[in-house]
Amino acid sequence: MSGYLVYMMSLGALWLVVLCWHTSQRAGKQHPRYRLVLLSISILITGCVYFGLQRSVGAEFALFLSLFHFSWVAWVFVATQARVKVKTTRPMTPMLKSVRVEKSRWYKLLVVILAGPLALFCSVLSSLLMSRLLIDELANQWVLTFILTPLVWGVLAIWFASDRYVLRPLVITLMLTLTSYGWIA
Repeated sequence: MSGYLVYMMSLGALWLVVLCWHTSQRAGKQHPRYRLVLLSISILITGCVYFGLQRSVGAEFALFLSLFHFSWVAWVFVATQARVKVKTTRPMTPMLKSVRVEKSRWYKLLVVILAGPLALFCSVLSSLLMSRLLIDELANQWVLTFILTPLVWGVLAIWFASDRYVLRPLVITLMLTLTSYGWIA
């Protein structure tokens, strides 16, 4: 198969991934099984895209093209779903809103510590593991590790900062760290 055909098929598959993700988000909590099936399909298609591109252009370019195309395809979906809100003027009425209790200083400090050093350590180990599993040449492994580390760190830091319960991302991060360390060592 020609490289152009593989590239166009991969681009179409990435459209399917973003469409599956978008549909699963719209399904919401009303249909949790449907949402899980769609997310599983999107992960499976992403793996097929990566391995399809890996054969024709190599592992480094396959990862780059997959990550690059995800961004603009996702922005197309965001742009098509965007709606302009028209502000309507209403008469001023006094309104009391309930104020949420702010998190304590210790909780915020814990989130900063977890999202900083712990998430960075986990991202370095998991990026190193992914690069060792995907690429054979040592120099390219280091390049891929340096590319993936800030991406994984950013995802983990956002997850720590946005999750209501710190225990969920903490357990997943510790499991990922221990698995990566056990596999590498």
